[in-house]
Parts: sequence; C-alpha cells; structure tokens
Amino acid sequence: LMYVGLEKQAFMDPSLQANLPSLPVNLLRSSGLAGGMVEWLLGDGTLSSKLGNDSTALIQLHPYTIAGFIGIMANALNLLPVGNTDGGRIAQAMFGRSFSKFIRGVTLILMVVAGFFGGDQANILLFFAIFAQIWQKEPEVPCKNEIDGISDERAVLAFATAFLVGLAVVPLSI
Repeated sequence: LMYVGLEKQAFMDPSLQANLPSLPVNLLRSSGLAGGMVEWLLGDGTLSSKLGNDSTALIQLHPYTIAGFIGIMANALNLLPVGNTDGGRIAQAMFGRSFSKFIRGVTLILMVVAGFFGGDQANILLFFAIFAQIWQKEPEVPCKNEIDGISDERAVLAFATAFLVGLAVVPLSI
C-alpha cells in the first residue's frame, strides 16, 4: 500500500501534491524500511533535505503512503518479542518460556535505549515499550504442545520475519 501511494505521488501533478496531507519527517525517519522506500521512490535526499534536523519539518504524502506507513509500523511493533504480542508468542514457540523472557527483557532494554539515546527522534519505540509494560503484562496462555520444537520451515519464516521487523523499527540514519 505504501509503495502504491509513493508511486502515485511520484507521477502526480505538482499542483495536486500541494493538497496532500503531511507527516513529520522525523516520524518517517523512525523506520528504516519506510524511510528507505520514500527516499527510493521520491528521490534521494527527500527526507534529509527537508529543513535538516528540524523537528517540525513536514513532508506531503499520498494518503495510501500514510496508511502503508502506519501498517508497517503497527505490524512491526506487534511482531516485537514483547509481552503478549505476536512476536512474544513466536519467541515463546521458538525458544521456550524461560529464554523468551530473557529475549523480552533484552528487547525492552534496547527499545528504551533507542528511545533515549538512539536515532528514533519520534520516540515510537520508547512509547511502545512503556505501553507494553503497562498493558501487556498478563501471563501467556500455555501452548497446546510446548515440548516439541517447531519445524525448520517455521523457524526460517520466523527469522525472516524478525529481519523485516528489524528493517522496519531501526531508525533511518540520514
């Protein structure tokens, strides 16, 4: 969806582009995947040339692009191994209960560090870490079979998904 919106915008009449909704540039920089797509389709320097490091800089984007960005970020945050999210369930299925708790702690620490010291100027990771600590603390429902491991195909799919999540949540460095 984001690609379609960016492609529509790339070939849109400049007079129509003036009427498009805006997003803060720092919000788009908070995702390497989404920011990279914007840079690739709208031209190199699109996110870096918008008033330098000004936190109030805006970029006008097609509504499909905005919806696609929200979808990328919502799904990526849901796939982080934190709490009762899908990523937490995947980590529990792959590594068991005890090691998945360790992975959860490491992920939360990395999210807080990225929020305070990293390049995530929009603080999406920090806010999600706080949200997950408050609202995702319920104990996980036990799996039907926690003794058998997962198949190799599912493990490869889980690691590929983790790679895409990493691309989506690691901030774009410009």
